[in-house]
Amino acid sequence: MDNYLASEGRPIVVVDKDGRIIALTGNGRLIALKRRAAGEYDGIQEYEQTLREHLEEFGLNDQDTAGKVLVGVYYGDADLIQLANAMNESEGDAMSPVEQAAADAKQLANLKKQGDDIMEALDVNTEDVMSAANAGFLRLFAERLGLDITKYQTAVGDWNKDFRARVENALFMYIFNNNESAKRALSAWREDDTSNMKSVLTGVMNAIKLIAKYRNAVEKYKTVDLDITVDLLEAIDVITRLRKEGKTLEQEANEMDIFSDGNEAIPSDKLSLYQAIAMIKTIKSGTEFIKGYYSEAMDLADPNQMSLLYNPDTSKEDFLNQYTEGFKKRNEKKKKDERKPAQGSASKTSSETPGENREGSRGRDRSEEDVVSGRRLRTGANESRLNSIPDSVAEDALLGLFKSHIAKTERDGRKLSITFKDGRKLTT
Repeated sequence: MDNYLASEGRPIVVVDKDGRIIALTGNGRLIALKRRAAGEYDGIQEYEQTLREHLEEFGLNDQDTAGKVLVGVYYGDADLIQLANAMNESEGDAMSPVEQAAADAKQLANLKKQGDDIMEALDVNTEDVMSAANAGFLRLFAERLGLDITKYQTAVGDWNKDFRARVENALFMYIFNNNESAKRALSAWREDDTSNMKSVLTGVMNAIKLIAKYRNAVEKYKTVDLDITVDLLEAIDVITRLRKEGKTLEQEANEMDIFSDGNEAIPSDKLSLYQAIAMIKTIKSGTEFIKGYYSEAMDLADPNQMSLLYNPDTSKEDFLNQYTEGFKKRNEKKKKDERKPAQGSASKTSSETPGENREGSRGRDRSEEDVVSGRRLRTGANESRLNSIPDSVAEDALLGLFKSHIAKTERDGRKLSITFKDGRKLTT
Protein backbone atom coordinates (compact mmCIF):
# COMPACT_ATOMS: atom_id res chain seq x y z
CA MET A 1 0.00 0.00 0.00
CA ASP A 2 2.78 2.41 0.88
CA ASN A 3 4.89 4.06 -1.78
CA TYR A 4 7.98 6.23 -1.65
CA LEU A 5 6.24 8.68 -3.97
CA ALA A 6 3.79 10.77 -1.95
CA SER A 7 1.77 11.36 -5.10
CA GLU A 8 1.32 7.60 -5.54
CA GLY A 9 0.94 6.38 -1.95
CA ARG A 10 -1.34 7.13 1.00
CA PRO A 11 -2.82 10.64 1.20
CA ILE A 12 -0.84 13.10 3.36
CA VAL A 13 -2.80 15.47 5.58
CA VAL A 14 -2.16 18.20 8.11
CA VAL A 15 -4.31 19.16 11.10
CA ASP A 16 -4.82 22.92 11.34
CA LYS A 17 -5.16 24.94 14.55
CA ASP A 18 -8.94 24.49 14.50
CA GLY A 19 -8.62 20.68 14.31
CA ARG A 20 -9.63 20.46 10.67
CA ILE A 21 -7.93 17.86 8.50
CA ILE A 22 -6.57 19.29 5.24
CA ALA A 23 -5.17 17.09 2.49
CA LEU A 24 -1.77 18.16 1.24
CA THR A 25 -1.74 15.45 -1.42
CA GLY A 26 -3.99 12.55 -2.45
CA ASN A 27 -7.23 14.52 -2.39
CA GLY A 28 -8.40 12.74 -5.54
CA ARG A 29 -7.85 9.35 -3.88
CA LEU A 30 -9.78 10.49 -0.79
CA ILE A 31 -12.69 11.54 -3.00
CA ALA A 32 -12.63 8.17 -4.80
CA LEU A 33 -12.69 6.32 -1.45
CA LYS A 34 -15.61 8.42 -0.23
CA ARG A 35 -17.55 7.58 -3.37
CA ARG A 36 -16.81 3.88 -2.88
CA ALA A 37 -18.02 4.15 0.70
CA ALA A 38 -21.18 5.87 -0.55
CA GLY A 39 -21.85 2.91 -2.84
CA GLU A 40 -21.26 4.70 -6.14
CA TYR A 41 -19.02 1.81 -7.17
CA ASP A 42 -17.45 -1.31 -5.68
CA GLY A 43 -14.10 -1.78 -3.98
CA ILE A 44 -14.43 -0.25 -0.51
CA GLN A 45 -14.58 -3.65 1.23
CA GLU A 46 -11.41 -4.80 -0.51
CA TYR A 47 -9.65 -1.58 0.48
CA GLU A 48 -10.71 -1.99 4.11
CA GLN A 49 -9.60 -5.63 4.17
CA THR A 50 -6.23 -4.80 2.61
CA LEU A 51 -5.77 -1.97 5.10
CA ARG A 52 -6.45 -4.30 8.02
CA GLU A 53 -3.94 -6.85 6.74
CA HIS A 54 -1.19 -4.19 6.70
CA LEU A 55 -1.90 -2.40 9.99
CA GLU A 56 1.13 -3.94 11.70
CA GLU A 57 3.44 -2.56 9.01
CA PHE A 58 2.42 0.95 10.05
CA GLY A 59 2.76 0.33 13.80
CA LEU A 60 -0.98 0.13 14.35
CA ASN A 61 -2.86 -2.40 16.44
CA ASP A 62 -5.32 -4.80 14.86
CA GLN A 63 -8.70 -3.05 14.70
CA ASP A 64 -11.87 -2.70 12.68
CA THR A 65 -11.00 -0.71 9.54
CA ALA A 66 -14.56 -0.23 8.26
CA GLY A 67 -15.08 3.37 7.24
CA LYS A 68 -11.42 4.27 7.86
CA VAL A 69 -8.67 5.55 5.58
CA LEU A 70 -4.93 5.29 6.11
CA VAL A 71 -3.23 8.68 5.85
CA GLY A 72 0.12 10.19 6.72
CA VAL A 73 0.01 13.20 9.05
CA TYR A 74 2.53 16.01 8.67
CA TYR A 75 3.67 17.66 11.91
CA GLY A 76 6.52 19.84 10.58
CA ASP A 77 6.66 23.62 10.40
CA ALA A 78 7.39 24.08 6.69
CA ASP A 79 5.31 26.47 4.60
CA LEU A 80 2.24 24.39 3.81
CA ILE A 81 1.64 25.93 0.39
CA GLN A 82 5.20 25.24 -0.75
CA LEU A 83 5.03 21.77 0.79
CA ALA A 84 1.77 20.94 -1.00
CA ASN A 85 3.20 22.13 -4.32
CA ALA A 86 6.32 20.01 -3.84
CA MET A 87 4.32 16.91 -2.90
CA ASN A 88 2.01 17.29 -5.86
CA GLU A 89 4.68 17.66 -8.51
CA SER A 90 3.84 15.61 -11.56
CA GLU A 91 4.78 12.00 -11.01
CA GLY A 92 6.32 12.25 -14.49
CA ASP A 93 9.24 14.02 -12.76
CA ALA A 94 10.03 10.78 -10.93
CA MET A 95 8.48 8.25 -13.27
CA SER A 96 8.85 8.07 -17.05
CA PRO A 97 5.70 8.20 -19.24
CA VAL A 98 6.16 4.49 -20.04
CA GLU A 99 6.51 3.56 -16.36
CA GLN A 100 3.45 5.65 -15.54
CA ALA A 101 1.50 3.96 -18.33
CA ALA A 102 2.45 0.53 -17.00
CA ALA A 103 1.30 1.51 -13.50
CA ASP A 104 -2.01 2.88 -14.83
CA ALA A 105 -2.59 -0.22 -16.97
CA LYS A 106 -2.08 -2.42 -13.91
CA GLN A 107 -4.72 -0.42 -12.06
CA LEU A 108 -7.16 -0.84 -14.96
CA ALA A 109 -6.54 -4.60 -14.92
CA ASN A 110 -7.06 -4.75 -11.15
CA LEU A 111 -10.32 -2.81 -11.46
CA LYS A 112 -11.57 -5.39 -13.94
CA LYS A 113 -10.67 -8.23 -11.57
CA GLN A 114 -12.75 -6.45 -8.93
CA GLY A 115 -15.73 -6.34 -11.30
CA ASP A 116 -15.26 -2.67 -12.17
CA ASP A 117 -14.31 -2.86 -15.85
CA ILE A 118 -14.31 0.78 -16.96
CA MET A 119 -13.36 -0.31 -20.48
CA GLU A 120 -17.04 -1.11 -20.90
CA ALA A 121 -17.70 2.62 -20.93
CA LEU A 122 -15.70 3.14 -24.14
CA ASP A 123 -17.76 3.79 -27.26
CA VAL A 124 -17.14 1.01 -29.78
CA ASN A 125 -17.93 3.24 -32.76
CA THR A 126 -15.51 6.04 -31.85
CA GLU A 127 -11.81 5.85 -32.60
CA ASP A 128 -10.75 9.01 -30.72
CA VAL A 129 -10.70 8.17 -27.02
CA MET A 130 -11.03 11.87 -26.14
CA SER A 131 -14.25 12.35 -28.12
CA ALA A 132 -17.49 13.47 -26.48
CA ALA A 133 -18.85 9.91 -26.86
CA ASN A 134 -16.22 8.76 -24.36
CA ALA A 135 -16.87 11.45 -21.75
CA GLY A 136 -18.17 8.85 -19.29
CA PHE A 137 -15.07 6.70 -19.68
CA LEU A 138 -12.74 9.67 -19.20
CA ARG A 139 -14.53 10.64 -15.98
CA LEU A 140 -14.25 7.08 -14.68
CA PHE A 141 -10.57 6.90 -15.63
CA ALA A 142 -9.77 10.00 -13.59
CA GLU A 143 -11.90 8.88 -10.64
CA ARG A 144 -10.81 5.26 -10.45
CA LEU A 145 -7.13 6.13 -10.72
CA GLY A 146 -7.56 8.86 -8.11
CA LEU A 147 -6.09 11.58 -10.31
CA ASP A 148 -5.96 15.22 -9.31
CA ILE A 149 -8.05 16.52 -12.19
CA THR A 150 -6.84 20.09 -11.69
CA LYS A 151 -3.56 18.94 -13.28
CA TYR A 152 -5.34 17.67 -16.36
CA GLN A 153 -7.90 20.37 -17.14
CA THR A 154 -7.70 23.65 -19.01
CA ALA A 155 -8.93 26.94 -17.59
CA VAL A 156 -12.38 26.27 -19.10
CA GLY A 157 -12.61 22.74 -17.70
CA ASP A 158 -11.69 20.73 -20.81
CA TRP A 159 -9.20 17.85 -20.64
CA ASN A 160 -5.71 18.99 -21.62
CA LYS A 161 -3.08 17.31 -23.79
CA ASP A 162 -1.33 15.79 -20.76
CA PHE A 163 -4.52 13.94 -19.86
CA ARG A 164 -4.88 12.67 -23.44
CA ALA A 165 -1.33 11.35 -23.34
CA ARG A 166 -1.87 9.65 -19.97
CA VAL A 167 -5.11 7.99 -21.06
CA GLU A 168 -3.75 6.84 -24.43
CA ASN A 169 -0.53 5.51 -22.89
CA ALA A 170 -2.44 3.60 -20.21
CA LEU A 171 -4.79 2.04 -22.78
CA PHE A 172 -1.84 1.14 -24.99
CA MET A 173 -0.12 -0.78 -22.20
CA TYR A 174 -3.42 -2.32 -21.08
CA ILE A 175 -4.40 -3.67 -24.48
CA PHE A 176 -0.89 -5.06 -25.04
CA ASN A 177 -0.98 -6.84 -21.66
CA ASN A 178 1.61 -4.58 -20.04
CA ASN A 179 4.65 -6.61 -21.16
CA GLU A 180 8.20 -5.52 -21.91
CA SER A 181 7.69 -5.53 -25.68
CA ALA A 182 4.74 -3.18 -25.19
CA LYS A 183 6.97 -0.71 -23.34
CA ARG A 184 9.38 -0.56 -26.29
CA ALA A 185 6.49 -0.30 -28.73
CA LEU A 186 4.88 2.55 -26.78
CA SER A 187 8.05 4.65 -27.00
CA ALA A 188 8.35 3.93 -30.73
CA TRP A 189 4.67 4.67 -31.32
CA ARG A 190 5.05 8.09 -29.72
CA GLU A 191 8.29 8.96 -31.49
CA ASP A 192 7.93 7.51 -35.01
CA ASP A 193 5.46 9.24 -37.33
CA THR A 194 6.24 7.43 -40.58
CA SER A 195 6.74 3.68 -40.23
CA ASN A 196 4.21 0.92 -40.76
CA MET A 197 4.73 0.21 -37.05
CA LYS A 198 2.93 3.49 -36.37
CA SER A 199 0.12 2.49 -38.74
CA VAL A 200 -0.40 -0.95 -37.16
CA LEU A 201 -0.19 0.25 -33.56
CA THR A 202 -2.56 3.15 -34.23
CA GLY A 203 -4.91 0.64 -35.82
CA VAL A 204 -4.89 -1.28 -32.54
CA MET A 205 -5.58 1.91 -30.57
CA ASN A 206 -8.49 2.72 -32.89
CA ALA A 207 -9.98 -0.71 -32.16
CA ILE A 208 -9.39 -0.87 -28.39
CA LYS A 209 -13.05 -1.22 -27.39
CA LEU A 210 -13.60 -3.96 -30.00
CA ILE A 211 -10.54 -5.87 -28.77
CA ALA A 212 -11.62 -5.54 -25.13
CA LYS A 213 -15.12 -6.67 -26.07
CA TYR A 214 -13.71 -9.69 -27.89
CA ARG A 215 -11.59 -10.70 -24.91
CA ASN A 216 -14.62 -10.50 -22.65
CA ALA A 217 -16.55 -12.74 -25.05
CA VAL A 218 -13.75 -15.33 -25.00
CA GLU A 219 -13.79 -15.32 -21.20
CA LYS A 220 -17.57 -15.55 -21.07
CA TYR A 221 -18.13 -18.26 -23.67
CA LYS A 222 -14.84 -20.18 -23.17
CA THR A 223 -14.05 -20.18 -26.90
CA VAL A 224 -10.71 -20.46 -28.70
CA ASP A 225 -8.61 -17.38 -27.96
CA LEU A 226 -7.72 -15.74 -31.28
CA ASP A 227 -6.18 -12.59 -29.76
CA ILE A 228 -3.09 -11.47 -31.72
CA THR A 229 -1.84 -8.45 -29.76
CA VAL A 230 1.28 -10.33 -28.62
CA ASP A 231 1.82 -11.71 -32.14
CA LEU A 232 1.62 -8.16 -33.52
CA LEU A 233 4.36 -6.93 -31.19
CA GLU A 234 6.59 -9.85 -32.14
CA ALA A 235 6.00 -9.22 -35.85
CA ILE A 236 6.70 -5.50 -35.54
CA ASP A 237 9.96 -6.20 -33.68
CA VAL A 238 11.11 -8.57 -36.43
CA ILE A 239 10.09 -6.32 -39.34
CA THR A 240 11.75 -3.29 -37.74
CA ARG A 241 14.97 -5.24 -37.22
CA LEU A 242 15.00 -6.57 -40.78
CA ARG A 243 14.55 -3.14 -42.29
CA LYS A 244 17.49 -1.85 -40.30
CA GLU A 245 19.54 -4.79 -41.60
CA GLY A 246 18.37 -4.29 -45.18
CA LYS A 247 16.79 -7.75 -45.36
CA THR A 248 13.40 -8.98 -46.55
CA LEU A 249 10.93 -11.25 -44.79
CA GLU A 250 11.49 -13.93 -47.41
CA GLN A 251 15.25 -13.90 -46.79
CA GLU A 252 14.74 -14.17 -43.05
CA ALA A 253 12.15 -16.93 -43.41
CA ASN A 254 14.63 -19.08 -45.33
CA GLU A 255 17.48 -18.64 -42.89
CA MET A 256 17.96 -20.87 -39.85
CA ASP A 257 18.68 -19.29 -36.52
CA ILE A 258 21.78 -21.12 -35.23
CA PHE A 259 20.71 -20.46 -31.67
CA SER A 260 17.21 -21.95 -31.97
CA ASP A 261 17.88 -25.67 -32.45
CA GLY A 262 17.07 -25.59 -36.15
CA ASN A 263 13.80 -23.66 -35.90
CA GLU A 264 12.97 -21.13 -38.61
CA ALA A 265 13.87 -17.54 -37.83
CA ILE A 266 10.24 -16.67 -38.67
CA PRO A 267 7.72 -19.38 -37.66
CA SER A 268 6.02 -20.73 -40.78
CA ASP A 269 2.60 -20.36 -39.14
CA LYS A 270 3.23 -16.62 -38.64
CA LEU A 271 4.79 -15.76 -42.00
CA SER A 272 1.47 -14.73 -43.53
CA LEU A 273 0.82 -12.35 -40.62
CA TYR A 274 4.28 -10.81 -40.95
CA GLN A 275 3.78 -10.33 -44.70
CA ALA A 276 0.39 -8.69 -44.15
CA ILE A 277 1.81 -6.27 -41.58
CA ALA A 278 4.69 -5.37 -43.90
CA MET A 279 2.09 -4.35 -46.51
CA ILE A 280 0.37 -1.87 -44.16
CA LYS A 281 1.55 1.64 -44.99
CA THR A 282 -1.26 3.88 -43.69
CA ILE A 283 -3.22 4.26 -40.47
CA LYS A 284 -6.41 3.64 -42.44
CA SER A 285 -5.08 0.32 -43.68
CA GLY A 286 -3.83 -0.60 -40.21
CA THR A 287 -7.21 0.18 -38.68
CA GLU A 288 -9.04 -1.84 -41.35
CA PHE A 289 -6.74 -4.82 -40.73
CA ILE A 290 -7.19 -4.82 -36.94
CA LYS A 291 -10.91 -4.08 -36.92
CA GLY A 292 -11.55 -6.64 -39.63
CA TYR A 293 -9.65 -9.34 -37.74
CA TYR A 294 -11.39 -8.79 -34.41
CA SER A 295 -14.82 -8.37 -35.99
CA GLU A 296 -14.51 -11.78 -37.63
CA ALA A 297 -13.04 -13.24 -34.43
CA MET A 298 -16.04 -11.87 -32.53
CA ASP A 299 -18.39 -13.73 -34.86
CA LEU A 300 -16.74 -16.97 -33.73
CA ALA A 301 -16.50 -16.08 -30.03
CA ASP A 302 -20.11 -14.97 -29.55
CA PRO A 303 -22.66 -17.80 -30.02
CA ASN A 304 -25.29 -15.14 -30.72
CA GLN A 305 -23.41 -14.25 -33.89
CA MET A 306 -22.70 -16.47 -36.87
CA SER A 307 -19.64 -16.64 -39.09
CA LEU A 308 -20.15 -17.67 -42.70
CA LEU A 309 -16.41 -17.85 -43.30
CA TYR A 310 -15.07 -19.93 -40.43
CA ASN A 311 -15.89 -23.18 -38.68
CA PRO A 312 -16.59 -22.74 -34.93
CA ASP A 313 -13.73 -25.15 -34.18
CA THR A 314 -11.20 -23.25 -36.31
CA SER A 315 -7.77 -23.09 -34.67
CA LYS A 316 -5.97 -19.80 -34.14
CA GLU A 317 -3.33 -20.79 -36.71
CA ASP A 318 -5.91 -21.57 -39.41
CA PHE A 319 -8.01 -18.51 -38.59
CA LEU A 320 -5.00 -16.20 -38.67
CA ASN A 321 -3.66 -17.59 -41.93
CA GLN A 322 -7.05 -17.48 -43.65
CA TYR A 323 -7.66 -13.89 -42.56
CA THR A 324 -4.19 -12.60 -43.43
CA GLU A 325 -4.17 -14.35 -46.83
CA GLY A 326 -7.50 -12.70 -47.62
CA PHE A 327 -6.18 -9.32 -46.50
CA LYS A 328 -3.09 -9.70 -48.68
CA LYS A 329 -5.17 -10.61 -51.74
CA ARG A 330 -7.49 -7.65 -51.22
CA ASN A 331 -4.51 -5.34 -50.79
CA GLU A 332 -2.83 -6.66 -53.94
CA LYS A 333 -6.06 -6.32 -55.94
CA LYS A 334 -6.48 -2.76 -54.69
CA LYS A 335 -2.98 -1.87 -55.88
CA LYS A 336 -3.67 -3.51 -59.23
CA ASP A 337 -6.92 -1.59 -59.63
CA GLU A 338 -5.15 1.68 -58.80
CA ARG A 339 -2.73 1.07 -61.66
CA LYS A 340 -5.46 0.36 -64.24
CA PRO A 341 -6.37 3.99 -65.08
CA ALA A 342 -2.74 4.68 -66.03
CA GLN A 343 -2.70 1.63 -68.31
CA GLY A 344 -6.00 2.58 -69.88
CA SER A 345 -4.81 6.10 -70.68
CA ALA A 346 -1.70 4.94 -72.56
CA SER A 347 -1.49 6.01 -76.20
CA LYS A 348 -3.09 3.60 -78.63
CA THR A 349 -0.90 1.15 -80.46
CA SER A 350 -0.10 1.43 -84.15
CA SER A 351 -2.31 -1.59 -84.85
CA GLU A 352 -5.38 0.22 -83.53
CA THR A 353 -7.55 1.58 -86.29
CA PRO A 354 -9.59 4.77 -86.06
CA GLY A 355 -13.04 4.10 -84.68
CA GLU A 356 -12.02 0.83 -83.00
CA ASN A 357 -14.20 0.02 -79.99
CA ARG A 358 -12.08 1.55 -77.20
CA GLU A 359 -14.22 0.07 -74.45
CA GLY A 360 -13.59 -3.38 -75.89
CA SER A 361 -9.84 -2.77 -76.04
CA ARG A 362 -9.83 -1.70 -72.42
CA GLY A 363 -11.66 -4.89 -71.58
CA ARG A 364 -8.90 -6.96 -73.20
CA ASP A 365 -6.17 -4.96 -71.44
CA ARG A 366 -7.65 -5.13 -67.99
CA SER A 367 -8.28 -8.82 -67.50
CA GLU A 368 -7.69 -12.31 -68.81
CA GLU A 369 -9.71 -14.06 -66.09
CA ASP A 370 -13.02 -13.81 -64.31
CA VAL A 371 -13.08 -11.42 -61.33
CA VAL A 372 -15.75 -11.31 -58.65
CA SER A 373 -15.99 -8.16 -56.51
CA GLY A 374 -18.98 -7.81 -54.22
CA ARG A 375 -22.07 -8.35 -56.29
CA ARG A 376 -20.48 -7.33 -59.63
CA LEU A 377 -19.20 -10.16 -61.84
CA ARG A 378 -16.79 -9.91 -64.79
CA THR A 379 -17.64 -12.84 -67.06
CA GLY A 380 -14.89 -12.65 -69.64
CA ALA A 381 -11.92 -10.73 -71.02
CA ASN A 382 -13.70 -9.70 -74.24
CA GLU A 383 -16.86 -8.31 -72.62
CA SER A 384 -17.15 -4.56 -72.68
CA ARG A 385 -19.27 -4.17 -69.54
CA LEU A 386 -19.82 -5.65 -66.09
CA ASN A 387 -22.86 -7.79 -65.41
CA SER A 388 -24.67 -7.34 -62.11
CA ILE A 389 -26.07 -10.03 -59.85
CA PRO A 390 -29.39 -8.76 -58.42
CA ASP A 391 -29.67 -8.57 -54.62
CA SER A 392 -32.60 -10.98 -54.67
CA VAL A 393 -30.52 -13.66 -56.41
CA ALA A 394 -27.71 -13.35 -53.87
CA GLU A 395 -30.18 -13.44 -50.98
CA ASP A 396 -32.02 -16.47 -52.36
CA ALA A 397 -28.69 -18.29 -52.71
CA LEU A 398 -27.85 -17.50 -49.09
CA LEU A 399 -31.26 -18.62 -47.83
CA GLY A 400 -31.07 -21.83 -49.85
CA LEU A 401 -27.67 -22.63 -48.39
CA PHE A 402 -28.93 -22.46 -44.80
CA LYS A 403 -32.58 -23.36 -45.41
CA SER A 404 -32.72 -26.25 -42.93
CA HIS A 405 -31.31 -24.09 -40.13
CA ILE A 406 -33.47 -20.97 -40.59
CA ALA A 407 -36.46 -20.22 -38.32
CA LYS A 408 -37.60 -16.98 -40.00
CA THR A 409 -36.48 -14.13 -42.24
CA GLU A 410 -37.41 -10.44 -42.27
CA ARG A 411 -36.81 -7.85 -44.97
CA ASP A 412 -36.65 -4.09 -44.47
CA GLY A 413 -35.82 -2.48 -47.79
CA ARG A 414 -32.41 -3.88 -48.81
CA LYS A 415 -31.79 -5.15 -45.28
CA LEU A 416 -32.28 -8.88 -44.70
CA SER A 417 -32.46 -10.31 -41.15
CA ILE A 418 -32.23 -14.06 -40.61
CA THR A 419 -33.11 -15.80 -37.33
CA PHE A 420 -31.70 -19.32 -37.01
CA LYS A 421 -33.35 -22.17 -35.12
CA ASP A 422 -30.68 -22.09 -32.43
CA GLY A 423 -31.52 -18.41 -31.68
CA ARG A 424 -28.59 -16.79 -33.49
CA LYS A 425 -29.24 -13.88 -35.86
CA LEU A 426 -27.59 -12.63 -39.02
CA THR A 427 -28.19 -9.30 -40.79
CA THR A 428 -27.01 -8.59 -44.34
